[in-house]
Amino acid sequence: MHCSCKAQNVYDFKLDTVDYDILRAFLEQVEAYTYVDKHFFNKNRIVDFIGRFKYHVKFQRNADSICNFSKDIDKRKFYCPLSNNFAYFDGLIDEGNLKYLLNNYDNSGEVQTMEIDSILFKKPLQKHSENYYQDIDYKNGFGRAETLEYPSVRIENLYYNEDRSVAIIAYSIYNNSRESINNYYIFKKTDGIWWKPLGSFKL
Repeated sequence: MHCSCKAQNVYDFKLDTVDYDILRAFLEQVEAYTYVDKHFFNKNRIVDFIGRFKYHVKFQRNADSICNFSKDIDKRKFYCPLSNNFAYFDGLIDEGNLKYLLNNYDNSGEVQTMEIDSILFKKPLQKHSENYYQDIDYKNGFGRAETLEYPSVRIENLYYNEDRSVAIIAYSIYNNSRESINNYYIFKKTDGIWWKPLGSFKL
């Protein structure tokens, strides 16, 4: 996806080959019974991402400090595994790149229709029926759907750091027409070839 700076038209980009590679890598991490919405929603969630990312970095550093310096064995038993699990956050995106993300992605764009068959072929995820798209009303709160096709994953945006070595997918999982969980999945470009899944936010 060719992002646009604030001074440019945010509607100009289209999903490209690299974007689809990352979307496929993300869907490899999703439960096989999940439905996938065909829309790429282009929602503005970058401020929320930055806030949650900074919180996770702060949590990891605190856990690491307790793990390394506390004399309380029980605390170390609790915080050392947490420090290890959260370690990839620290140093992954520096302040300069967080500013880059804010400057380039603090906007919303037009909803796009993804080439859904091209991102589902590697895993038996399910496509929504046409009845689902006829029933759903995206503009009315969470929307409504008489067709019981849940859980459903919605891909809401895709962000890159400045050198495109880190990719972030903003997504939501809808367990029904009115309840959703928002999160982000982070990938690291590895060996200049493939996208290594690092995971989603845990807090």
